[in-house]
Amino acid sequence: MKSSRYLIFAALFGIVAIAPFSKNAAAQGTSELHWYKGNTHTHTVNSDGDSTPDAVVTWYRENGYNFLFITDHEFITPVEGLNSVFGKAGSFIVIRGQEVTGSFDKKPYHVNGLGV
Repeated sequence: MKSSRYLIFAALFGIVAIAPFSKNAAAQGTSELHWYKGNTHTHTVNSDGDSTPDAVVTWYRENGYNFLFITDHEFITPVEGLNSVFGKAGSFIVIRGQEVTGSFDKKPYHVNGLGV
């Protein structure tokens, strides 16, 4: 349940305060929180983005981001291969997401599923 609250916070603000990545800090029993830079809404060529998943992930990692949700429209972009190439324990992770499009009362809406 605790991680669900973090995902909701990330969805609202695009940044996350979570327990330290460092195993040393956890082993020492510190409760110090850290801020991590991330993006919770990114598209690739798998929907209406202009770059491949590899290029998108490369840009975010090289620009100091710690996490990235890929939320293509109506498509879940696989992230396992991206994490095996670009992921770095305690430093950078790519997380699956999806932007779902629908309508209500003839008005369109978009909802992002994070960690799906």
